Amino acid sequence: MNKKIGLLGGSFNPIHEAHTSVANYFIKQHSADKVVFIPCNVSPFKTNESIAPNNHRLEMVKIAIQDSPLFDVSEYELDNNGISYTFQTIQHFKGLYPADKLCLLVGGDQAENFHNWKNWQFILDNADIYVALRKGYKIPTYEFESYKKAIYMEMPFIEISASAIREKIVKGEKDIDYLHPEVESYILKNYIY
Repeated sequence: MNKKIGLLGGSFNPIHEAHTSVANYFIKQHSADKVVFIPCNVSPFKTNESIAPNNHRLEMVKIAIQDSPLFDVSEYELDNNGISYTFQTIQHFKGLYPADKLCLLVGGDQAENFHNWKNWQFILDNADIYVALRKGYKIPTYEFESYKKAIYMEMPFIEISASAIREKIVKGEKDIDYLHPEVESYILKNYIY
């Protein structure tokens, strides 16, 4: 039977509950079979950002998703040196799951720049796009027609960002909201930020 597989990429620097809540919402509301978290090597849109080493970001994702049997993690983009392009990731997963339906999960902010992504038409042709929108957020208008095939997930928005979490850690704050306690312990133990 064909499966419905969500692909959720990002720097996960660090992973937090806004990421896992999108994956949970997609599985529950859209009858999906699994979500694969894909930490990127270098995002084409974040080439200047200071980022934790790949091995630590991968480990943090593994810790954050360890209790969900429907979540998985892929090292595909981390193993590819250089910039991580989503169209290549889609190609890779099409090879792994040729009979299954691939669904790319993106945030509303990413969707607004989608027309700038490398080979975005290939992505649209080979995966369904699910856009996580803040409740009450106006559906953005896009410059290109084919993007109308996107599915919008209007969900409760968690008001947190990875950069805000990193700032709190640097300031020495503990028990940070929306950060998995074991991920926080791992960060402190390994002096990541």
